[in-house]
Amino acid sequence: MRYPFAYQQVIYSFIGEIVVKSVRLFTINDINLIEIMQLLVELSQEKLNMNIPDSPSTVCPYGLGDPHASLQVYIANVPQHDDLSELSQVKPLRNSEIEMIGNACGNGWRKVFNVYAKFVYALAGMQGAPNEFSGISKDFSSWQQYRDQQLLQCQSQTVLLFSKPDFDLYPDASIRIVMGRTYAKTLAIPNLVWLNEEFAISESQNLIVCPYFDYRQLSNIKIIYLCDLIKKLTDIQ
Repeated sequence: MRYPFAYQQVIYSFIGEIVVKSVRLFTINDINLIEIMQLLVELSQEKLNMNIPDSPSTVCPYGLGDPHASLQVYIANVPQHDDLSELSQVKPLRNSEIEMIGNACGNGWRKVFNVYAKFVYALAGMQGAPNEFSGISKDFSSWQQYRDQQLLQCQSQTVLLFSKPDFDLYPDASIRIVMGRTYAKTLAIPNLVWLNEEFAISESQNLIVCPYFDYRQLSNIKIIYLCDLIKKLTDIQ
C-alpha cells in the first residue's frame, strides 16, 4: 500500500527511534524486555498524539494525466518505464511523452493511448458532449493530433489512474471508467449493473465498466456505445 510522503516520513522516524533507543537499552542494561516493551508503548502513544490526519482508507490517486480530470479511466497495470511504477500522485504528461512510453513499453501500451484518444475524440464530436470536451474536434484535426498535443496533459480533463477507485467517498461529477471486466470484478463496485458481457454501469458511482482499451476489444462501434453510456450518465446528473 502506498502512502503520501508525509506519512512515510513519520513511519521511518518511528522505526528509527525504536532502533536507536532499543540499542541503548541493550548496551546499558543488557537484555531488558520489559523496558523495551514500555518504550514501544510510549513511542506509539507519542505518535498517536501527534497532529497528523488519519490515514486514508484507500490509497491517494496516482497515475498519468490531469490531477483534476473530469474523465477518470482506471487500469489494472502500470507501464514499466522510468519511475512510473513508483508514482504516488498524478503526473501530467508533456508533448511526446506518450510516444516515448509507447516506444519503451511496447505495442500494448501504444494501443491503450491510441484508443483513449479515439474515444475522447469521438465523445467530443457527439451532440450534447460534456462541455469540457466539446471543443476538441474543433481544436484538433484528428485524434492523433489530440493524442500528441493534449491527452493526459495538464488541464486536459483526462487521467489514466493506476490506483483503485475510492468508493467510500461520494463521487463528484467526474465520469469514472474501469477498463476491463476482469479488473472490474476485483473491485466490488457498488450498485453495478451489467448491461451485457462487456459493459456495466453504476449510476450511483458515475462509473462505467468497458472493454480493455485495445483495437479489437474496444472497437469503433463499442466506442460509440461507450460514448452513449457516458451521455446517459451526464444526463442523469
